[in-house]
Amino acid sequence: MAVLLRGLGDLDIYLEELRRARVPFAVGRDKQYYRRREVIEAAALVRCVLDPGDHLALLTVLRSTAVGVPDAALIPLWYRQFPRLMTDLRAPSAEALGKLRETVEGAARAVQREVPGIERVKGWEKVLLAAVEHLAILRRSFAVEPADVFVERLRRLSLIEATEAARYLGPYRLANLDRFFRQLLAAIESGGGDVTAILRALRRSVAEAREAEEGRPKDGAEDAVQVLTIHGAKGLDFEHVYLVQLHKQQPPKRGTGTEAGRLAGGGFEVRLFGAPSLGFDQVAAARREVETAERVRLLYVAMTRAKDRLVLAGVWPQQMTPRPADQARSHMEILLSRGDLPSSLPFLWEGLAAGEQAWTFADAAGALWKFPALRPGDEVRLAAEPARPSLPGPEEIALVSASLRGARIRAAARMARPYGGAASEEAHDLLRQRQAERLAGEAPERPWDHGTDREVAMAAGGALHRALEEWDLAAEAAAEVRRQRGLLPAYLASLTQGDELARALPVAESLVEAFAGGPLLGRLQGLRQHILSRELPVLLPPGEGEGSPVGAVAGTIDLLYRDPGDGRLVIADYKTDDVETAGQIRDRAAVYAPQGAAYQRAVREALELAEAPRFELWFLRAGEVVSPAVG
Repeated sequence: MAVLLRGLGDLDIYLEELRRARVPFAVGRDKQYYRRREVIEAAALVRCVLDPGDHLALLTVLRSTAVGVPDAALIPLWYRQFPRLMTDLRAPSAEALGKLRETVEGAARAVQREVPGIERVKGWEKVLLAAVEHLAILRRSFAVEPADVFVERLRRLSLIEATEAARYLGPYRLANLDRFFRQLLAAIESGGGDVTAILRALRRSVAEAREAEEGRPKDGAEDAVQVLTIHGAKGLDFEHVYLVQLHKQQPPKRGTGTEAGRLAGGGFEVRLFGAPSLGFDQVAAARREVETAERVRLLYVAMTRAKDRLVLAGVWPQQMTPRPADQARSHMEILLSRGDLPSSLPFLWEGLAAGEQAWTFADAAGALWKFPALRPGDEVRLAAEPARPSLPGPEEIALVSASLRGARIRAAARMARPYGGAASEEAHDLLRQRQAERLAGEAPERPWDHGTDREVAMAAGGALHRALEEWDLAAEAAAEVRRQRGLLPAYLASLTQGDELARALPVAESLVEAFAGGPLLGRLQGLRQHILSRELPVLLPPGEGEGSPVGAVAGTIDLLYRDPGDGRLVIADYKTDDVETAGQIRDRAAVYAPQGAAYQRAVREALELAEAPRFELWFLRAGEVVSPAVG
């Protein structure tokens, strides 16, 4: 038997039905193999063993059916440095496994008990600890044992085949995994244990969904339905052929590109960027003739593959308006150009209502026509269906309605919050609020409200931040100032363009001159041996406030250094605000205090510090450093 398709776009629909009916099949090439969940999880497991630093593979393993860590536990695990500990785990040492045990148990205690469904995965931490120990054993096995021993240990310890066998279509999942592990063993042996080559092949195959033969249960390897395209069936014949997708048409050609075509009498016509030359319509007409002839020939090839039985399947058109064969756009329309068409669907429906067997009949040529949509329902099955449950009472409906209203209100409030936000967002909101108050006359005008428009100011400030990140603190000051001034146009080009770039350049130059002429350049140069990082990106979980984001808070620490006096870590944030007096600086520093608190929390938790770093604001125009009180 064979199932012939016009194309492979809907291949997976047919394969899924064959699996559901447990009909063995063979498909020549399939892009779905590397998209199977069991194959993706097996590939992630191998990547996690071979590359301890691949945290994406680690996350896939944690969420796989063989481990089953709930999503609610991921943030507590990452908070406790679980990925770093797994990266350092190269062998099953008691010390490393002990640290991981403490981490996993601590994360399990931190998972909120009110998470819906969490009770159904109770004890997940025990499965995770077993998986961690097995990963340690497998990493050592790959380093010291033969390839066949490693692959066999991988299959046995992971239990991935046992878990997949218990799932829907287990035999097919097992066949896919068996094929995967056989290919893995061959790749390790042929590559001499080259980890880079194996990982590259796995990542590329999964990412690009490479074509590959899908695994099939062993008992169906010989006697199986062949699933292939019409082109792939050329030269073959089968006892039974099912030709499907009769109604499927080629996607329309947009005609917006550039192409050339030769005329029958010689010469070329072209289409440039969608605009055709005067004679290009003749080229298009000739192509349509060739496509029509090829469509008829392809249908002939498909129908002549059958020796005993041919079944043609497709969607019957709503409008019975047969086209001439030379104008047909699908195989169905070619068949509708026959002169012995069956009666119309309304006529057949009338016959069905009269009690006739109208959904199937034979025409004058002996072809058997079937219309499954007109087939009567199975009255016996309907009679055996259980009775409908009784409706709930008014009290229960009112209670459920109130609960749903509350859930909708909470959901709407959560949806109104942004997914991500900046650590400086609260400070910027406060600045915009003060600007609005000043414009409304509700607050006195302040000196920093004047000057350059916001876009130009932001571009100039961004260019100065880039200059301070690239500043060579070991170079002679005047020479480095000249070098950075020369680089300002390049810095600004990535931040703005056109008229704004021209207006931002003098502002950025004035900022560089103010910084170089003030005391902060000397202070920065004096810290050269104590700087830990410049322009350090940070990512934080969100807060619980009403306006806080629900995903993450991001920011960048301009300068992180260790105080040469007391050894304490210090976070410095550069500000280009146009402030001059002590009162203005103090007022503006209070605005930026929430930003400092976010940075302090990020560094303290990331480095596991006993106390939070000190936070400083460097006002570059005024040449002042302030340490605001943060909470």
